[in-house]
Amino acid sequence: MHVLHVVRPMGGGMKQHVLSLLGNFDQSKYQITLACPDRQSWTELITDSQVEVIDFPLKGNLSLWSDLTNIQRLKQLILKRRIDLVHTHGMKAGLVGRIAGLMSGLMGQHDLPYFLATVHNSVYQYPMLKSQRWFISKVQSYLGRHTDSFIAVSNGLKNELMRWEGIPASKISVIYNGINLNNFSSFPRSMLLEAKFRLGLNPDLPVVGMVARCAPQKGGGFFSVLHDN
Repeated sequence: MHVLHVVRPMGGGMKQHVLSLLGNFDQSKYQITLACPDRQSWTELITDSQVEVIDFPLKGNLSLWSDLTNIQRLKQLILKRRIDLVHTHGMKAGLVGRIAGLMSGLMGQHDLPYFLATVHNSVYQYPMLKSQRWFISKVQSYLGRHTDSFIAVSNGLKNELMRWEGIPASKISVIYNGINLNNFSSFPRSMLLEAKFRLGLNPDLPVVGMVARCAPQKGGGFFSVLHDN
């Protein structure tokens, strides 16, 4: 099966998510192509895999002429490589990737690929005009009807897909981002106690920390619930 991953400029947890997928697929069953901006940096990060990395200058923000050019470029790639599954990450890649895939099916030269869209964050939480939010939801809803499956990285995002875009729950799987604990060193208890004393924390109580950008979908508000309990 030939799988095409489509990504926009990204970093942080979203990029780690994609790298985890690329680094753990069964290379005997899948041929993977990654269409991405900044091809060189991605190539350096996945040197031990058989993923083919193709430079795809997708911008993070909406850009009419650039996006139309990229849709045409991606459509040709899908037809040439006879892509079986298009897996998009984020709204912008989902927009361009699914339109290109639908256009490739209209050419009659290739069966319509299977569309899988992973939703990593909320577009509806950002400040915008009501008219903009309505327009985005309608475009996403149309593309959603032609999307075979969705992956949401949280139940909150699943609920937004259902509320704003009318996606049925049966098409959405919630798969939380995994963390390989072997990547983190275990510290001696003496070091942990010393750090708690230095920070003025009670050494007998567990400490929960959070490192994230201050956005509602990161769930920072739940820390007040933990504090009260």
